[in-house]
Amino acid sequence: MNINFKCGVSGYYEIGVRRNAASNPDAEIEWSGKHHNLILDNFFTRWLSGNTRFSAYMYVGTGATATANEQTALVSPIGGPSNLASAVQNNTIFDGTDYISSTTFTSQWNLGAVVGNLNEIGVRLSNIYSVDATNLDSRALTVNPVGEQTSIPVLVTDQLVAKYTLKYRIPIAVEAGATVFNSVPTNYTLETLNVFSTQSWGTTAVLNSQPFGISTGPRISNTQEVINNVEFTAGAVGVQSITNIGYSIASGKIRATYSVDADDWNNVGPIKYLVILGVSGQARQGIHFDPPLAKDNTKTLVLNFDYGLERA
Repeated sequence: MNINFKCGVSGYYEIGVRRNAASNPDAEIEWSGKHHNLILDNFFTRWLSGNTRFSAYMYVGTGATATANEQTALVSPIGGPSNLASAVQNNTIFDGTDYISSTTFTSQWNLGAVVGNLNEIGVRLSNIYSVDATNLDSRALTVNPVGEQTSIPVLVTDQLVAKYTLKYRIPIAVEAGATVFNSVPTNYTLETLNVFSTQSWGTTAVLNSQPFGISTGPRISNTQEVINNVEFTAGAVGVQSITNIGYSIASGKIRATYSVDADDWNNVGPIKYLVILGVSGQARQGIHFDPPLAKDNTKTLVLNFDYGLERA
């Protein structure tokens, strides 16, 4: 059986200049304000192949051409990459409609490394051995506080700093659908749990390689109803054994597959509720089946979860 859901990702930049840093290294930073980026196609390609990493380098340039999905580099880069950014996983917040997890990367360039009128900025989410200015994950034009394109002048005596915040919109909408197990139709309800857990829903947990670790196994119950509480922190019953767990790419999505042998998952009777765990063993999502799955030692089960990612 197959179950699908989509997640959203976005981000924004803040560019700062420490004026006359050569003579005053403790000078206040002049920040440009927050401006949104475009997550490039390259990010999604690397996410699908499991090649995103949560360290980062940033790049700036003078190109003012509008951003486009298929771009992989800045139009007119100057100054080379920033120093390796520090990364801080932020607490999950509720913004009125969605629960958002995020990571903020902060980096700087050496004094005088960037000189010119900046119009563009980009980031490469990379490990320290892969500094690649032609393989960026996002790009943005510099704008003023009201969203108008503007240049940021940087002199030889100035020091450039930048922040980039990558945001992940946790999918909280209840998904309902129908599937079939062993020729028997059943309705399922997929719900999100434990939204405030960094281990379950932090950006590193869901966007790094691989994004949905299921090696800790599931939890199953023959009595649990729909929990209907995205902040719920517990699972159903104990962790179950499983023979095969794997990842693949299916039509632009990451597919996580449980392959359950006839001897597994039979200890509770018909499966009414299944809790998906993150790599930390904390509840991430729950699936309610109606009628329950009549799993016993004469039946195998293959359960596919297809995770799509799109621009939020």
